[in-house]
Amino acid sequence: MGETTSIVAAGVSLLGSGIMALVAWGVRAEIGTLRAEMATLKAEMRASIAESVNEFYQRVNGNYVKKDVCKTIHAANEDRLLKIEQSVEG
Repeated sequence: MGETTSIVAAGVSLLGSGIMALVAWGVRAEIGTLRAEMATLKAEMRASIAESVNEFYQRVNGNYVKKDVCKTIHAANEDRLLKIEQSVEG
């Protein structure tokens, strides 16, 4: 009877070790998946932030300026254009 008990105990121990190995393998795979998803999320966030920042700037004469400044520049250009038109007509 003692021999049967030790065989059963060895079998249970082996089965337990196998289950723990599978759990550890599954956890490692899950961690790898989470890391890959996190890297993708970081890349998407960086792209989104860059796109948002670009919405605040506009390229004018080779320089990037804030859009509020662009409005001022465009208004000044319109005023200059009107003056030129008036001087040509007059």
